[in-house]
Amino acid sequence: MTENQSNLILANGASRSGTTMLDLMLGNSDACFSCGEIYALFRPYRTHHFDPECSCGERPCPVWSELGKIPQEDFHARVLQRAGVEHVIDSSKDLNWVLDSNIWARNHNIPVVNFLLWKDPKDLAYSHWKRGRPIDYYRSSFLNYYERFLDLQLPFIAINYQDLVGNPGELLQKLCEIAGIEWHEGQEEFWNKKHHHLFGSAGTGKQVSKGNSKISAIKDFPADFIDAWNQTDMARGNDSRLNACIAALQAADVGRDMHPDDSTEIRYGGLLKPFWYYHHAIKYAYQKRFPVKLSAAEST
Repeated sequence: MTENQSNLILANGASRSGTTMLDLMLGNSDACFSCGEIYALFRPYRTHHFDPECSCGERPCPVWSELGKIPQEDFHARVLQRAGVEHVIDSSKDLNWVLDSNIWARNHNIPVVNFLLWKDPKDLAYSHWKRGRPIDYYRSSFLNYYERFLDLQLPFIAINYQDLVGNPGELLQKLCEIAGIEWHEGQEEFWNKKHHHLFGSAGTGKQVSKGNSKISAIKDFPADFIDAWNQTDMARGNDSRLNACIAALQAADVGRDMHPDDSTEIRYGGLLKPFWYYHHAIKYAYQKRFPVKLSAAEST
């Protein structure tokens, strides 16, 4: 990707993998617009999706008062035209939206960069466990997302969360090079820009509103978490399915100097899509009519 070429950048990854943070880091430039999890504006399924609150703090937000009226299939293209930016970053994650966005972008002749962020299973398990979920919740979350993403056969660059938080400045510079974004010193300090960001991680959103933060990796796990983790198949080295998925992600890691191939055909670019795509579409249609509030685990 060359600098100053308008494009769509998708920050993909399972829940609690750091996609909101990556979105805002990449978007911390005058040439970029961070959408957040914009799919929920067009495909709402939680009660708060029907009354979105922009990270800028204005109600109503003047930016979204205009952009929110754009049809979903034209959204990314029209933002590039109207917002005076060269790059749109979208951390929606939802795999139906990811596939649709890749197809819509191709229809508009807009290059797409798919970044795929993932956490080591132990780190992901802790992220869910400390919010009250069972120790083995991470496994279904990981596999349901990454196996299905890989099934789509989209071109992508994988990023390990620990690599990002361990050395954010250096890694972000490399990601910007891949995405065609002009990198600047301190770009990882996403809280220094007034974003117009919707939904996403509540914790990261608070960092934006406060205007200060600190990026750090997990150093020590609580003893009771370690005891629970040691009972999992992954901790015992017996989870071949999870290991195979991780190997596929590592093979596409940003450190391997691989760049997404814009010429790659989208496997599901036509009418036929994977079975789970239609299952999700039916589920969201139901939830749009009968939305529920965020659970305690989802709101932190």
